[in-house]
Amino acid sequence: MSRQMWLVGIVICAGWIFSLCLHEFSHALVAYWGGDTSVKRKGYLTFNPLKYADPGYSIALPLLFLLMGGLGLPGGAVYIDRESLRNRWWQSAVAAAGPISNICLAVLLSITFQLAIGSNFESIDAIDGDSFLASSIAFLVHLQVFAAIFNLLPIPGLDGYGMIEPWLSDHLQAKFDRFRKYSTLIIVGLFWYVPWFSNLTFALIKLVTDNILNIPDLFIDLGAELFANPINRLITFGILMAFGWSLNSEAKNPFQKMGKLSKKKGNRPDRVRPETYQRAIELIGKDLQRIQRLLDGVRFNHPSRSEQWCWEKIIHDIERDRRR
Repeated sequence: MSRQMWLVGIVICAGWIFSLCLHEFSHALVAYWGGDTSVKRKGYLTFNPLKYADPGYSIALPLLFLLMGGLGLPGGAVYIDRESLRNRWWQSAVAAAGPISNICLAVLLSITFQLAIGSNFESIDAIDGDSFLASSIAFLVHLQVFAAIFNLLPIPGLDGYGMIEPWLSDHLQAKFDRFRKYSTLIIVGLFWYVPWFSNLTFALIKLVTDNILNIPDLFIDLGAELFANPINRLITFGILMAFGWSLNSEAKNPFQKMGKLSKKKGNRPDRVRPETYQRAIELIGKDLQRIQRLLDGVRFNHPSRSEQWCWEKIIHDIERDRRR
């Protein structure tokens, strides 16, 4: 029993992290097909979460939401150069790629679930030997559907808004972009303080999991209950701490003086990859004042973006101007 309980936490955490990586990878892959070849140089075409523009927001924050309440809330996204994409259709396709990846993974997991339990849906007790694995998979399906539905909301910062953003006027885009940094707070506020919104969300999730994917509620409920066990919460917390340690180790670089620039203006000390610093040095030189001015400008126009994202935008803009 104890060994199986540990497996629940490992299976759910590993599956959730894989889905987060798949989500970001899908954004980058479609962007690459659409003309933004810079995603390959930036290392986005990989399942290594430390290569993302904002790994803390893309991986750590969803893990924290999972730890706090078993919620499949979305995280951040990779930096995509929309100007390199061929047209607005590709911009919408890049945004849609993330939720589509969650939906596809939910379908694959539901097939795995059917194979795991056979045709017996009546009682978990009847298949007690497989109930831990089956309930873990069922809960993962629930998380994927949860993430897809939330990401499709037309709120700035989410993929649903990203799908319609290219078709809005510049005036509307600038107006809505002001709310981008509050997207997470808006989502959490709607979910916890607007009962009809949360009820509607879970009704939609149930419609998809029960009626379309054929995942019985009793398996999802058991998976959530098993994951709430202190052992599995401890596993999730340990994975979160290990990820944070890896992120901190990845950030160590010889440009510590430059790294301190990101903290002077009150910004959070986001982690910037060493190779990003190195590329900026090659393009700009060691003119720290110029770098600071460029960073301040990007931060002012994109207040909700991470430090890594801001550095990558600076590098892209300089390279684009040189090509011209």
